Amino acid sequence: MRARMKEDLMLFLKTCMPETFSLPWSKNHYVICGNIQSAFINRGNYVIVAPRSEGKSSICIGAAQWALLNGYAKFLIYVGPSKEAAQECFQAIKTELETNEKLLAYYPEAVYPIQKLEGQSNRAAGQICNGEKTGIRWESERIVFPTVAGSPSSGAVLIPSGFDGRLRGRQMKTRDGQTLRPDAVIFDDVQKDRTSRNPKTADYLEKLLKGTVKYMGTRTKRLAMIIPGTRLNKTCFMSRMLDRRRNPSYQGTLLKAIEQFPENLELWKDYWKAWCEEAERLDVGGNLEIGEAAWDKARTVANDFYKRHRAQMDKGAIISWPDNIGQGDLSALQTLMNMYLDDEASFMTEFQNDPQTDALDSVQLTEEIFYSKVIQNLKPGTVPLTADRITLGMDLHKNLIFWIVAAWGSGFTGHIVAHGTYPKQPYSEFTVENAPVTLESTHPGLSFEGQLYAGMKKLTDDLYGRNWMREDGVPLKINLGLVDANWSRTTDTILSFVNRNPNLSLYPSRGRKSTGRFYPDKKKMESWTNFSFLTKRMPTDLAQTVWVNANKAKSFALQRLVSGLGEVGSMTIHAGTRESLELLFQHLTSQYYTPHIVHDETIEYWELLPGRIEDHWWDCLCLSIVANAMLGDALDVNDRIERRRRNNRKVFKR
Repeated sequence: MRARMKEDLMLFLKTCMPETFSLPWSKNHYVICGNIQSAFINRGNYVIVAPRSEGKSSICIGAAQWALLNGYAKFLIYVGPSKEAAQECFQAIKTELETNEKLLAYYPEAVYPIQKLEGQSNRAAGQICNGEKTGIRWESERIVFPTVAGSPSSGAVLIPSGFDGRLRGRQMKTRDGQTLRPDAVIFDDVQKDRTSRNPKTADYLEKLLKGTVKYMGTRTKRLAMIIPGTRLNKTCFMSRMLDRRRNPSYQGTLLKAIEQFPENLELWKDYWKAWCEEAERLDVGGNLEIGEAAWDKARTVANDFYKRHRAQMDKGAIISWPDNIGQGDLSALQTLMNMYLDDEASFMTEFQNDPQTDALDSVQLTEEIFYSKVIQNLKPGTVPLTADRITLGMDLHKNLIFWIVAAWGSGFTGHIVAHGTYPKQPYSEFTVENAPVTLESTHPGLSFEGQLYAGMKKLTDDLYGRNWMREDGVPLKINLGLVDANWSRTTDTILSFVNRNPNLSLYPSRGRKSTGRFYPDKKKMESWTNFSFLTKRMPTDLAQTVWVNANKAKSFALQRLVSGLGEVGSMTIHAGTRESLELLFQHLTSQYYTPHIVHDETIEYWELLPGRIEDHWWDCLCLSIVANAMLGDALDVNDRIERRRRNNRKVFKR
């Protein structure tokens, strides 16, 4: 039997841990166990995305013992989402080794010395077998199996760790002088619910796995890597690891609890409705004892409904584990459908590994959406026929000035008329740091402030001096511009420039990301919009400043970009090749947001994506949108009327 178990993980689990694996195997279990067994024997990298409650962690705990006892792993690290979570699995393994009589019977040379310790780690140092010390260690954060001649597990090591614990540089010296390095890792469900949406977390876990973890072993022996988990959303760590193009060396498997849903979902909804109505009827009766258990008592009505219509309700359904029937239910399908009907979104994530599109997932500017918004018959500089005003957004940096000119019709229906930098670059791909033509090279001999001032003068003379021709031949001028003055090195220069050029409809802007009170006292504001307020001019001020609610403006800008063509408030983009527009797309998708509830209000925090360093045209577009709001535009009539009423003045005019 021991020889058979060495070649069959599932037989080992059923034989040695019958209480844990008491039910017949599911279809998914054959896949999970097959992948894990192959990973240990063939030194493969397996990503296993499986439903909740199908025993992923239990199988991994059992598989760790199978691999160590049979010599498939000599140094295994069990990684969890936290040190505490890894310790729970580690303690479960220790308990099995200490108390499991079947393990003792089949693997006495390894398990008997462990059980003779009786849980007392201080006995380990003096333990002797056949006149030799076993070298066993039974510690709170490490197991070293006893060194016994002929034992496949002789000197094997097991260590638990949180993913943020010490993983680099792990090694152990054996009693015979060998140096062991990790040869197997179980990366068990490492992503956390509260951080799974954060791209920084996914990026960190992916780099940790593909860098630190993957190269913990030796060059001569591949590491066995097992990565089980749940797909919590479409951009999480597990979703990344399933992506064959992104991670071709990892064999990914996605499993579902329901392979095929029942054909008659409407009948299931009637079943659920009958259950809810009966629970409500019982609860309304006023009997406290019944009221507290109304839902469970109403189950009888639901089960009767299911019995009457079971053939129709089961028709077409295919599930992975027919034997896993919940308490009080008549079938495993009914158990799964109860969870589905109670909370479809959670069920699709936890049991189907198919997270449904929500607010965060749906509002993403993809390449497909971006290039569908490019209007090829509107060359750069041409204004759409529906637009009647133009705004400018500028973002100043050490070497370059980025800018976007946008045209607007009613309801924030906008069009990026042109975008660029000053100085203009000869290539379509560049960054602030590697730009071949810079402010310094264009204005040599001037200080940084002088170069900045000269650059702003040249750029505004050009942009404000142009006739931006509409499709019908009507020339338009820039109505209002905002320039980002948040960087302290540029603030004074920008204020000075605006002060000395009063003929320009241009204001310095500053961004605020705080979640506290955004607007100051009304007496300190000249005007305000949903995204900003303009300060009143004080005698000592060089210029009035527009303060921008950066988080709110960016969320609004994203909505404009993803709105469908033809919709009110949709933003389009001037003509260009994919090559000429690629860098603009990269800037417009350079940030991500995470929603936070603050004082019963959802605040969307925007941050730079991992690996991105340039977001300047994104900032320019947001400033251009704020400028349009200052000119009086709004998404709908009610919003426009309300803004004018609050300002108690005509729409903004410099």
